[in-house]
Amino acid sequence: MLSMKKNTPEQLAQHIISFYNEYDLRVSGKINDQTAYQLIQTIEQKYQTDAIKLFDGTHLWNLLRIFLYSNFQKLGQPSTQKKFCKSNIASILSLFKESFVPLNLPKNITVCGFSSGESRKLYNNTYYDIYLDPLYEILGERLAVFEWPETTGHRRKYDHPVYSRHHVPMHIPLWSKTFWDLLYNRLIGRKNFTLESEEVLQEIIEYISTTALVDKAKLTKDINDFITVFVSIKHFLHNILKKIKPKAVIIRCGYGRFPMALSQACRELGIPPIEIQHGLITAYLPAYRRATPTTNMDCVPEYLLTHGDIYTDLVRDGNLFDKDKVISTGYPYLQRTLMEKKATPAQKQTFSPFPQNILFTSQWIVAAEIKDFIIKVADQLEQTYMNVGILFKPHPYDKNDYTDLQKNKHIILIDKYEDTFKLFSVADIHSTVYSTSGLEAMAFGTPNIFVDLYNMVDNTTTPYIVSSPARFVESVNTIFAHYPEAIVETKAVADLFFTPDPEKHFKKFFTDLKIL
Repeated sequence: MLSMKKNTPEQLAQHIISFYNEYDLRVSGKINDQTAYQLIQTIEQKYQTDAIKLFDGTHLWNLLRIFLYSNFQKLGQPSTQKKFCKSNIASILSLFKESFVPLNLPKNITVCGFSSGESRKLYNNTYYDIYLDPLYEILGERLAVFEWPETTGHRRKYDHPVYSRHHVPMHIPLWSKTFWDLLYNRLIGRKNFTLESEEVLQEIIEYISTTALVDKAKLTKDINDFITVFVSIKHFLHNILKKIKPKAVIIRCGYGRFPMALSQACRELGIPPIEIQHGLITAYLPAYRRATPTTNMDCVPEYLLTHGDIYTDLVRDGNLFDKDKVISTGYPYLQRTLMEKKATPAQKQTFSPFPQNILFTSQWIVAAEIKDFIIKVADQLEQTYMNVGILFKPHPYDKNDYTDLQKNKHIILIDKYEDTFKLFSVADIHSTVYSTSGLEAMAFGTPNIFVDLYNMVDNTTTPYIVSSPARFVESVNTIFAHYPEAIVETKAVADLFFTPDPEKHFKKFFTDLKIL
C-alpha cells in the first residue's frame, strides 16, 4: 500500500536523485555492458590521461571526456543525415551570411554572459534569457549577454524584442583567422594543433575502437576535428576577452567545445569563468564528476553556481571543481515565476474540462514508451470512473504526431511549445520519467509522480515513484486523498533542489567576487 508517511523530505530527495542517476546511466546507452561514464573511468585507470596537452600547456583530457560522453551515446546508430542535405547547406549559407556582419563588442562592460537562443522564452512580451537576464536585477548595466546561434548555425528569429539590455549576437567574422581555420578543417580536415604525449591519446583511441567496435580512422578524425574547433574558438574568444577586459565571465552551460574553450581562455587571462547550472546534474555526468582524483582543472569553469544543495554536494565530491567554488545560489527565473499570479479556475478550464488534471511532460528519447504508458493510465481512469484529465505535453524536440491520442476522452493534447511553468499552476499533479520538469513542478507545489518505465528502482512505499499504470492510478488516489499534506511535502523536497531566495545568494556571490 502506498503511504504518505514513510520518508522525510531528505529521504525522498535521495530517492529522487538516485532515480535520476539510474536513468542517466540507462539512456546514455551501453556497449558491451559499459556506459559512457564507466568507459571514461576505465580509461582514466589504465592510461596517463592528464599527460595529453597542447604545446601551449592546455591539458585536454577534460575536453576529451565530454567528446567521449556525447559521442559514445551515438556509436552504432545509423546516420540519417546526408552530407549535402538541405539543412547542411542552409547551415553553411547561414554561417557565411553572418560572417560578413561586423561583430560589435560592447564597451564599459564588467561581466560577459554567454548563452544561446534556446535559453530564451517569450516572457512579458520580450524574449527573455531565463538564465542570464534575471541577473540584470543584480548586475544592472554591468552585464552584456553574448548569444551564440544554434549548433547548426541557424539563428533564431525573434518576433518580439530581446530583453537583454546589452545583447551581442555572436558569430565568427569572415576576416578572422578562426573562420578560415574552421573552414579548412571542414573542407580538407586540416588540423591546427600538435600534442605532447600524443602516444597516450593513440593508445586510448586503440582501446576505444577495440572495446566499442568502432572505426579507428573515423574516431581519430572526429577527435582531431573536436580539438581543432576547440583550439580555434579558444584563440577567437581569447582575443575578444582581451579587448573587453571583463572582471568575470558567466557561462550558461560549461561543457562542449565552445564553452570549454571559453573557460580555458578565461583561465589564461586570469578572468574567473562562472557556470550557472542550466539543467540536471547527476552522479554520472562527466562534465561535473570524475571517479579518479586529479589536479587538472583545465577547460572547466572555475566556479559552479548550482540550483541547490543536492547538486552542490554531488559536484563537490566529483574531483573536478574546487569544493569551495561550488555554491548553492538557486534558480532566479524559477523563483520569479513562483511569485507571479496563479491560474484561476476559469483559466484552468481553457485547458481542460476536467475538475482535476495530471500534466504529463514527455521526453523525446523515451517518447514511444511514455505514449503507451499514458494510454494505459487513461484506460485505468476510465475503468475506475475517475473524473481526471491528462494534459499531455510532448518535448519540443519530439517530431512524432500525437493527434490519435485525442480519441481518448481523458487525454488533452497540449502544444509542445507551451510554457511548462504556466502549466504547473493549471495541473493538480505533474508526471514525467526523468525530466527536470519533475523537480520544477515540485517547486511550484505541484506533487510529481516519476514513472519508472524500466523497473530500475526498488521503491514501493512512496507515491512519488511508480512503475506501472495501475500503481500510477493508486498513487494519484493517495495524493488526492492527502493533497494538502502532499503539497507541503513536495515543497519541502523542492527546497533541497532549489535554494530559496536566489537573489540574495547571487548578490553575496558577486559582492564576494568584488563585482558589486
